[in-house]
Amino acid sequence: MYPMIDRLDDPRVPALPTHSHAVRVGNLVFIAGQVGIPLGEDHAPAGFADEVGVALDALDAVLETVGATRGTVLRTNCYLANIDQMPEFNAVYLARFGDLRPARTTTQARLAHGLRFEIDAVALCEPEHHQAPAKPAAA
Repeated sequence: MYPMIDRLDDPRVPALPTHSHAVRVGNLVFIAGQVGIPLGEDHAPAGFADEVGVALDALDAVLETVGATRGTVLRTNCYLANIDQMPEFNAVYLARFGDLRPARTTTQARLAHGLRFEIDAVALCEPEHHQAPAKPAAA
C-alpha cells in the first residue's frame, strides 16, 4: 500500500495552473520551484538580490503551510540565469539560511519569463500538518 500523497498550495504565493506548490508524502515535502514574482505582480523586482529575496519569501510561505521551516530543509536546487551572479546570490542565501546549510546544487539555467532565479526544495515536515494561511490583504 502506498502512503497518502497530499498536494498543497499556498494562497500567499502566485497560483500555478500546471503544478502544486508542494507535494507531501509522510514527513517529506517536495516544494516546486519558487520564483521572485511577488503575489499580485506580473514581473520580478528590478534588482537581482530583491528577486532572490522574493523567491525565498515564497519558499518560506510554502514551508510554513506544510509544517516545515528553513531548519528542516534537507536540500535545495538553485537555478541562476547568470552564474556570474553567484556571489550576490550566495550573500542573500547565506543571510537567510546561515549555519543551517542544507545540501544544495546550484546551476545556470535558462529560466522562463526573463526570470533570473528559481529555487526548489525537499524538507522534513509534520505529516498531518496543513495550515491554510489567510490570503494577504489587498494593497
